[in-house]
Amino acid sequence: MGAASPSLTATVANSVNDEDLGVAGAAQQMLQQVGLVLGIQALSAIQAATESGGVARSYHLAFGVGAAVALVGAAVSTMVPTTVSADPVLDDPAAAET
Repeated sequence: MGAASPSLTATVANSVNDEDLGVAGAAQQMLQQVGLVLGIQALSAIQAATESGGVARSYHLAFGVGAAVALVGAAVSTMVPTTVSADPVLDDPAAAET
């Protein structure tokens, strides 16, 4: 998550108008935190449910599920279309000089 945070924040900031930047940033942070908590709880539940087969096996299964979800997320992220900037200065560099 740490390596992806700067680019995710920049993507959110560049995809909204200036007046919506605070709301968009807060929504991005909230969704990130909720996703982290849900992911931790889901993996903890998988580990606890499969603990009867051995502790090492239960952790192996939980980490395997986490890795599979991460791979699916990475694959899906390659299909996200690029967005056009909402900032006219970014769209036309000559406008920044005037």
